[in-house]
Amino acid sequence: MAKITYRIRSKNDTANILLRLYIDTNNRPETKTGLIANTKEWNNDIEKLSNKSITNKNLKTQLLDLKSYVLKEYNIDFEKGIVFNKDWLDSKLTSYFNRKDETIDLNFINNYINQFIEIRKLDTSIKSTTNQKFETLKTKLHLFQTKNKAVYLLSDFDNKLFNKFRSFLMIDSKLMDSTANRTLKNLKTVLRDARYNGYLISHQVDSVKTEIKSDVKIYLSFDEINQIKNKHIIGSDIAIAKDWLIIGCFVGQRVGDLMSMNKSMISTKKDVNGKEFDFIELKQEKTSENVTIPLHPEVKKILKKYKGNFPPLFSKNSSANATLFNRHLKEVAGICDINTIVKGKVYNDKLKRNEIVETEKHQLITSHVCRRSFATNFYADKRFPTPLLMAITGHKSEKVFLEYIGKNSSDFAMNTAQIFEEIEQQKINNAL
Repeated sequence: MAKITYRIRSKNDTANILLRLYIDTNNRPETKTGLIANTKEWNNDIEKLSNKSITNKNLKTQLLDLKSYVLKEYNIDFEKGIVFNKDWLDSKLTSYFNRKDETIDLNFINNYINQFIEIRKLDTSIKSTTNQKFETLKTKLHLFQTKNKAVYLLSDFDNKLFNKFRSFLMIDSKLMDSTANRTLKNLKTVLRDARYNGYLISHQVDSVKTEIKSDVKIYLSFDEINQIKNKHIIGSDIAIAKDWLIIGCFVGQRVGDLMSMNKSMISTKKDVNGKEFDFIELKQEKTSENVTIPLHPEVKKILKKYKGNFPPLFSKNSSANATLFNRHLKEVAGICDINTIVKGKVYNDKLKRNEIVETEKHQLITSHVCRRSFATNFYADKRFPTPLLMAITGHKSEKVFLEYIGKNSSDFAMNTAQIFEEIEQQKINNAL
């Protein structure tokens, strides 16, 4: 449990009062309050601070108010997953005292990234979960500088320092290559923002390679989905997870949106010929994108099983619900013999990091297999143009969509070759 303590360190007649936020034994940020105390009258337990003078009485009140304010802010930011450190503590004292610190030099990466994050928080269109990646970057940079006993300027980040930071992320932080590159990409975003705002950065930043190697794309083919669908499963939670999995593979949504679906989201529309079709309409949680999803016959079968409703949830808490769904999915896939040997991420207890290894596919099944299976399976069917699928998955660009399902230039070349062959065959057939 977080707590606030005050102390002074100087032996002079007067001293600056220090505020320490105790979170745990490894995290105890401390900073100067800017408030001055008479060392002879000071008591580290502010409740026992002498009230003999009006000055001390006012000081005691101010320190108690400050303590209450910081703890309140801590509780608010704890819910958001904010990283707590000296920078966070300084920002709260600056806010409390309504100070304008003109001495902050934004040429330093620590200071600039703080401002970068605070400005992003003012943009209500940016979700706090999206900002978290820059909070993570800030933490990694702090650890990197601590290890090197250095405080870096924006302009210090050239190719050499980027590579040094990359090594730190992979060796010290035990990140996979793809995650390390994603962190470097976020750093480039911050540095380019600094350049846009007139600050000096290295001319080498744009040439730093941060290509993210494609992760192994795990999805279920239509044959595997049918294999799961036709397997009789005993056990309520496992059977329910099976039904959610099948629905997920035909609606193409992230787990949070998938398991928020309910009967009220279903609407009926008529085409130009008056034929009726059922749709699911929802607003995606991550992107705030409105999507309309045609109700696939396989989804209708499951809804009929639950008398028009979606399957029940595993928990009222959305986070716990997703965790339980993921846990049950591996069991469902195992029971259904989804045993093809594939490459995928598996956590290595010895190395304390994920590794790409060969294993049975059921070991790699997570809730994200639903969305990727939908995108991959229907993309392979030429009757479904990419923009049509993107309108359902919510991807903003074709490039991002194709990267998502793991398509590259070789795949496009093969598709083109197949189309050439079909055209040529059609010419031959027409000539006969």
